[in-house]
Amino acid sequence: MPLPYERYAELSTAGSSTDELESLQRLLQHLITAPGGWGDVVGSVPPSRVAELASTPRLSGLECVSIYRRMYRLRLLEVLVADYPDLGELLGEELFTELAEAYIDENPSSSYTLADYGAGFPSFVAQWIGLDPMTRAAAGELASLERLETELLNVDAGEPLALDGVHLDAWEHASLIPATTLRLAEMRLHDPFLGADSLAPLLPGEPRRLALCQTEGRVHRHALSAEGHALLERIVAGQALADAVEASFPDPTEERVQEIFCWFRDWLAWGFFSSVAVHNSTP
Repeated sequence: MPLPYERYAELSTAGSSTDELESLQRLLQHLITAPGGWGDVVGSVPPSRVAELASTPRLSGLECVSIYRRMYRLRLLEVLVADYPDLGELLGEELFTELAEAYIDENPSSSYTLADYGAGFPSFVAQWIGLDPMTRAAAGELASLERLETELLNVDAGEPLALDGVHLDAWEHASLIPATTLRLAEMRLHDPFLGADSLAPLLPGEPRRLALCQTEGRVHRHALSAEGHALLERIVAGQALADAVEASFPDPTEERVQEIFCWFRDWLAWGFFSSVAVHNSTP
């Protein structure tokens, strides 16, 4: 049930003047954004206020406002569908729409832009009682991953790393600077590489480790081994390249050395790094 109109207006315009225009704006805000069914929303408004709504030759004032209300809610739903496509596939259209409608009810748009409208969606998903506990936890985790991907789309990718200017001897004292579009993540309840319709949980204590990197306006998911993830974490944290490798693999085998070479070949090709910082060696 929506809040009574008088209380809604009081909450949304505390401290504002009460001239005729602002009063009408509060009325429209309530009719368009208040949660609940249309009948309940209209029933919460005094008939005298409903009579103030302008009509057209074909539509009553309420009918006109109901069109705006549907457009408003459909636009917010469209944003959530666009930002969380895998979650939509995981839950199915009907359940996802129900979830999104519940979020819209509790989170009316309060900005001129919808770029960040879905920012609070992952935490809402993780607490929504419309899902069973296992599904809720997995859906919340997947929503958090998709939110991170949405944020990366708004980050300037910059220029790809060029290694031509780095002398071979300098690598011993070099650090790789991570790209601004690189993020590391772990998935414990849902495997993002199995397909969005899979809810099969991962084994306890064996999270799926991955790197997200945006290149050319698209975010890519890259699977990482536990060892590769740990090494990449050290590099991202600012550790010098040689120190990071030695800390991760104090006595590497030939096979491990080859594996490390393949990791760096792939990481460079995937755009994980933006530049190289060469530190002066201690005399």
